[in-house]
Amino acid sequence: MDNITFRGYLLEHLHDKGYRYIIKDEFEEIYAIENLQNGAVCKFVKWLTSFSYLFKDIEPEGHLNIAVELGLFDWSTVPDNTPVLVSADGEIWERAYFKQYVEVNIDPFIAFADGRTSWSKKGMVDWHAWKYCKLAEVNDENKL
Repeated sequence: MDNITFRGYLLEHLHDKGYRYIIKDEFEEIYAIENLQNGAVCKFVKWLTSFSYLFKDIEPEGHLNIAVELGLFDWSTVPDNTPVLVSADGEIWERAYFKQYVEVNIDPFIAFADGRTSWSKKGMVDWHAWKYCKLAEVNDENKL
């Protein structure tokens, strides 16, 4: 079994057991955890450092959302005005508020323009379409 297949199998197993994130601490130790709360680790219970070669893409003190990685996340259920990070190229990210997901579009993620929300939108063009989108975490504010 190659590393990509094994990583997928491991993530599926962890997700089935209730783990939602893989994190890497400042010492590059890898853990599976149940949730993140205000940037703090809550209920980390699986030490995965022996599998660190599978998670080289996670930055120190960063995390990976298992459901998103496995494609289990359903963007159609995300409510309006949810804080997100959007990108045209997957490298430069901007803060925005989610509007909707349109699966058939080339750029399927729709976010309100210029920091607006559904409540504060103005004018006819109040949104932009993006190729990439991820849910913003509380600690994302300091990473941009």
